[in-house]
Amino acid sequence: MVVDQRKTKQQLIEEISQLQAALANQTQDAELALVMVNATPKRVAYVDPERRIQFVNSVFEEWFGCPRNEVSGKTLMEFFGEAEYTNMKENVEAALAGQRQSFEFRDSGGRYFETTYEPDFGPDGEVRGFTSVVQDITERRETERQLQRYEHIVSSSADMLALLDRNYVYRAVNQAYATAFGRSIEQLLGRTASEVTGDEFFNTIGKPNFDRCLRGEQVSYQRWIEPNVAFGRRFMDTSYYPHRSEGGKIVGVVVCSRDITEYKKAEDERQAIQERLVAAQRAAHIGNWDWNMVTGDVYWSDETYRILGHDPERLEPSFDAFMDAVEPADRESVLEAIRDARDQKRAIDIDIGIIRPDGTKRVVISRAEATFDTEGKAVRMLGAVQDITDRQEAEVELRESREQLRNLSASSQIAIEEERTQIAREIHDELGQGLTALKMDLSWLDKRLGTDQTALSEKIGAMTDVVDESIRTVQTVAARLRPGVLDDLGITAAIEWQVSEFEQRTGVKCRTTLTYDDPALDRGIATTVFRVLQEALTNVTRHSGATGVSVILKRRGNGLVLAVRDNGHGITEQQIVSPESVGLIGMRERARSVGGRVRIVAGNKGKGSQVELSIPLTGMADSSDKDTSSR
Repeated sequence: MVVDQRKTKQQLIEEISQLQAALANQTQDAELALVMVNATPKRVAYVDPERRIQFVNSVFEEWFGCPRNEVSGKTLMEFFGEAEYTNMKENVEAALAGQRQSFEFRDSGGRYFETTYEPDFGPDGEVRGFTSVVQDITERRETERQLQRYEHIVSSSADMLALLDRNYVYRAVNQAYATAFGRSIEQLLGRTASEVTGDEFFNTIGKPNFDRCLRGEQVSYQRWIEPNVAFGRRFMDTSYYPHRSEGGKIVGVVVCSRDITEYKKAEDERQAIQERLVAAQRAAHIGNWDWNMVTGDVYWSDETYRILGHDPERLEPSFDAFMDAVEPADRESVLEAIRDARDQKRAIDIDIGIIRPDGTKRVVISRAEATFDTEGKAVRMLGAVQDITDRQEAEVELRESREQLRNLSASSQIAIEEERTQIAREIHDELGQGLTALKMDLSWLDKRLGTDQTALSEKIGAMTDVVDESIRTVQTVAARLRPGVLDDLGITAAIEWQVSEFEQRTGVKCRTTLTYDDPALDRGIATTVFRVLQEALTNVTRHSGATGVSVILKRRGNGLVLAVRDNGHGITEQQIVSPESVGLIGMRERARSVGGRVRIVAGNKGKGSQVELSIPLTGMADSSDKDTSSR
């Protein structure tokens, strides 16, 4: 008996130990479950059969802003309110009846939630409550909505879309892609591209582009294709895009292809019309033509027929018909221009002699450009032709008339200079000598007057002053007509005299740099240089408002250069080219008469303007290029 009692106690001790261990495990499991429930992003609550909330997790507390001890023990109606409870009552009752409930709802803030009531059954099978799990599914709903939109876009798109794996097997296609090949979507999925498009198209176009795409390239092309009879010949705009896995590995190819056949035809037609229109507008009432260099077809406008002297009803336009109309001497030039347009991609702009069927000769100008295909081959040439016979004749007459006017102007300038020289000499010699003699006579009379003839002596003195002033005026007039220093001492001395006289008369500070001195300079050139200087200084006085002028005379290469620069407010481009700027026109004409030219540089305020005269010279010695005057 003693032994049995010991065994019974031992058994009791072991059973108690087992119960304690089980209780400890349950406690650990409960604590672990609580941690997991609190870690979930979902709102979790446990409700007993009395509709009282017995437990809520931390997310529930944060969402409603209530600590757990304030929530526990409250009925659903007490916590949510009668109105809210009424909405959930049906699902609550079903859950307490042992039925799992799952539903979605949208709160007043516009967010979507998924709710599950999971019944909790006891060991006896009775429901002892349920667990409420609420999850925010707003982002998931939006993602699903976006996916639906994308699926709708893809399925309804007119573009052909397909996804192929690395083995060229179709994994997804839209309806447009299936329709283009005359099959259903189901008939395409799982089949290879070569089976669908045909071996020839796949090997020459499809596979090379797939392989480039599988290497990471994005491939695009526009071209005419005809993969099979069902597809037909269409002009397609196609792009291949690498399809990557979440890890970034290329696992397939996305093909996007758009049928732009009608657009291509319309664009080609529009382009043809536009090119013809542009050619015609550019020429303004001139003939235009269009030559298809592939088929040989040629189009002539009615004006082109008229220019070439042909009847549209009797002649079919062709390249040979045009070449037959070209004068034999110009045919090689025409062929060379066509070769340049075709091979060098140069525009044609050429004058051509034309012989009409009635034998009359005309001169035309033809302008044209070639167009090229994707391989760089010339396939078409568009151009315009204009009869310039009358214009050329008018231009010849105009050139002759201008030359005659220039010659007349030069002759007039020479005659004027000679006349000025003659008048200056006569004024200086005749009038000057007469005034000098008159002064001498007055002096003689004054010496012979008595001391008591004071009034008469004063009168003679006044007359002598008048004569002196007249002599100075005669000298000034003679110098302005033709300064003797120009003929006697040369251009350098004449410039110094003119600049000094200008400075004294206007008060404008002048600086001269004269590094050219050749007394033997041609008289006409010297006169031109001096007159241009006079006109430039006159313009400074009248228009520039300058306070300083720089005059330079130097040799440049085999030419003579006169530069007159001021610091005034400058001349505008409009004034330079204005037909009302008579002085500037006169300078240009004077320069042109001796083979030179005048360049006028417009300046801004504070920089002034510059007049530069350039005249070519021959046989100019180096010794003439020395600084003879600089101040």
